[in-house]
Amino acid sequence: EWPGIGDADDIAFTGHFDGNEKRISGFTSSTALFPYIGTSGKVKNLTLAGEVTYDLTGCGKETNVGPLAKRTRGNLIDCNSEVNVVLTSTEKITNEFRAGGVSGYMTGGSMVGCCYSGNLEWDENSSTSGNSRIGGIVGFINTESASLEECSLAGTVSLNASSTGTM
Repeated sequence: EWPGIGDADDIAFTGHFDGNEKRISGFTSSTALFPYIGTSGKVKNLTLAGEVTYDLTGCGKETNVGPLAKRTRGNLIDCNSEVNVVLTSTEKITNEFRAGGVSGYMTGGSMVGCCYSGNLEWDENSSTSGNSRIGGIVGFINTESASLEECSLAGTVSLNASSTGTM
């Protein structure tokens, strides 16, 4: 199981990672490649491919889901996600969650030239009464200081559950 690089406010990824236009294939994990990218963190020139399933059953707190980053305040430049993401739950979700094909939640920084070409699917047997946000590239942007530039969605977002919305 991939543990991720940087997974909380106090241990966010704050370095610079240049994927040198390489591709990571067969990525499977219950977390992102870089779960939390801090304000000085930068990830660029990387393609991530694979399939991940996130089971949201029993989520007792706010949850962010994304294959490259669950949450970012840093910069993602020329990164591509070809990861198929399946969100499931055996019970009604009552807490806030955000899911995107590249990053679940942006609270700053920028995403430039990124593309999502996988399939993001919210399981038809799931429902939510919480504040859920699902988007093809990013689930939710919560600040005016965050920006998306020249990003594209070539994949699909399938919302088969009740009480969900897209961005």
